Amino acid sequence: MGVCSLRAVQEEMGLIDGRQRDGIVVDRQFVSYFLIESALLEYPGVVEAGAVSDCVDRQDPAASQVLRIFLSLDDSVKVDFETLQEGVKEYIRRKFDFKGPIVVREREKLPMTRSGKIMRTILKEWS
Repeated sequence: MGVCSLRAVQEEMGLIDGRQRDGIVVDRQFVSYFLIESALLEYPGVVEAGAVSDCVDRQDPAASQVLRIFLSLDDSVKVDFETLQEGVKEYIRRKFDFKGPIVVREREKLPMTRSGKIMRTILKEWS
């Protein structure tokens, strides 16, 4: 979770500790990256999905967050990436009522731990 989200939740709910990197705040509700990634795996042609966020303006606590999505696609996907990208953005906006900017990137393979968890620290570096 970006600094802007943490401050927004902190004002509403008190101090939050240890959850800064686990998700985003959408309309004052915490949404975990895992929930976003699980929803993306339901999208046609998506084999792996990872999500991270960052603030547009770190100096402004009310600033919007940028949701960065990384996808690994099935080889059978025939649609061009730009069309898929717009479809994924619309899907996430509808599913989570997210109004901020969304950046979608394609990767051949996403970084995973031995236990199969997404390595979000590497996704952050890719941002």
